[in-house]
Amino acid sequence: MALAKANAKKFLRNYGIQKPGRVDVVALANLESIYVQKGKPGEALGRICYSGGEGVITISGDVSLESQKRFIIAHELGHYCNEFSGRELFYICHSEYLYNPFMKNIHEHEANEFATELLMPEEWFITLVKKKPLSKKLLDEITGCFGVGLSAIAMRYAEFGDYPAGFIFVTDGKVRWCKFNPSFPFGYVPIGTKVSNFSYAFEFFEGKEIPDEPENILADAWFLNDRNYK
Repeated sequence: MALAKANAKKFLRNYGIQKPGRVDVVALANLESIYVQKGKPGEALGRICYSGGEGVITISGDVSLESQKRFIIAHELGHYCNEFSGRELFYICHSEYLYNPFMKNIHEHEANEFATELLMPEEWFITLVKKKPLSKKLLDEITGCFGVGLSAIAMRYAEFGDYPAGFIFVTDGKVRWCKFNPSFPFGYVPIGTKVSNFSYAFEFFEGKEIPDEPENILADAWFLNDRNYK
């Protein structure tokens, strides 16, 4: 994982990117003779094909969020920078490969590490969030600065945030992955668990309104299986 992060740092350094801000990943890809195109709906979220000194990154036509497009491009550039060794390079990346901090496929995991460092360099991120508790205001500030989505922010804040925080990624009412700041009191939620009806996530999937501001909920809603739960 350290190599992927080092590769991202080197990539930014090679193109003289030294100030915090929204990295233009399309321009960086073009400088490497890799062109970005929109694919058809129903395809894998991202693909990269590189051969003969040129390459193409294809983003699924289903992807509409700019922040998600940016992460996909950065992820595919990760495959290129981490693995290209003069031979042909070809990867098809499905939704379960992106963001997931526990991806078992080492190449996909490293591509995620590269993308996170490329879009939110460690030093810049730490400076931005230093001594700031997690809040909607901070999330908006991070998004505005780096042009990334909540999943990418979650992975980064869990690493470097100054305040206890946990992130649980849920689709279709089931936990897909989670990541916790080292200072967070709990750290285990079984993957595949259905969301508790004590949680606002349950109400979200039931189509109910949920509050915009933070509210207290019982630890039971998420951490009944955690050994630190009492």
